[in-house]
Amino acid sequence: AEAVFAVPSDEQAFVNSLEIYAEHTERSIIASNGLQVSFDEDRVRGEFVAQCRTPVDVEQFRQFSYDSFDTEALQQKIEDGIRDVQLRAAAKSAPKNGTCNILLTGEHVRELLSYYEFRANASVIFPHYSDWKIGDRVQQEGTGEALKLTLKATAPYSSEGIPMKDRVLIEDGVLKTVHGGTRFCRYLGTEPTGEYRKLSCANGTMAFEEMKNRGPVLECVSFSDFQTDFMGGTFGGEMRLSLLHENGSTTPLSGGSVNGRIADIEGKLIFSKERYSDSTYEGPYAVLIPDVPIAGE
Repeated sequence: AEAVFAVPSDEQAFVNSLEIYAEHTERSIIASNGLQVSFDEDRVRGEFVAQCRTPVDVEQFRQFSYDSFDTEALQQKIEDGIRDVQLRAAAKSAPKNGTCNILLTGEHVRELLSYYEFRANASVIFPHYSDWKIGDRVQQEGTGEALKLTLKATAPYSSEGIPMKDRVLIEDGVLKTVHGGTRFCRYLGTEPTGEYRKLSCANGTMAFEEMKNRGPVLECVSFSDFQTDFMGGTFGGEMRLSLLHENGSTTPLSGGSVNGRIADIEGKLIFSKERYSDSTYEGPYAVLIPDVPIAGE
């Protein structure tokens, strides 16, 4: 809480409410194979509302979740939240209809990459919702970066007592691991890996500031609810705040939506050198996606 309220604010733009939950869990697992282990888990999560009173009164809701007291990351999120609500209050119009290069950041990058994690899960492959197999190229080749994704172990054992370790999920666009719990992995005749909740991405070749100059570029700052359809491979959401970077200037916008297909863009993805981390993701802060359909004015 001290870290949150150490962030500069004033009477016009500030954090008007905050909830923090610090959880310490002592977990014990006893399995039929003789395994008997105990270990501790920690998690810090919460939410806050940033408010700006002028030129119109606006609030924006944000959530956070970390494996420990990451006060530096939380302070940055608070700073971004106050800045973004000020930009939202100043936004006067929606983006134009058409297509545009877009920037996704933070948790929205994680949501986009979750598609690959989902499609490689044994519980999805066994009923043939996904036809992926180890060794398949699961990302189309193109002018962008070949994906390098790793499943990160956040506990020494899964709830079933499976020893957890980091596992390469995708290397240079090729599937290296089918993951999941005992039931569906046994159905497929593969090694059970346990269930993972954290994904790591090793990509990142372009500075974030340089991405903004690949314009016009629409930086999608916040959504009402950004989602990826893991079955159909589509992604999108209604934008609460976006920033149009064009000809060296930045214009705040509000409204409109983005809608795209992963199959159309996966070979063209460019990731930032800057990094982002929370309890479910570590990797590039931003991804640049070309020619995404925009519904706006």
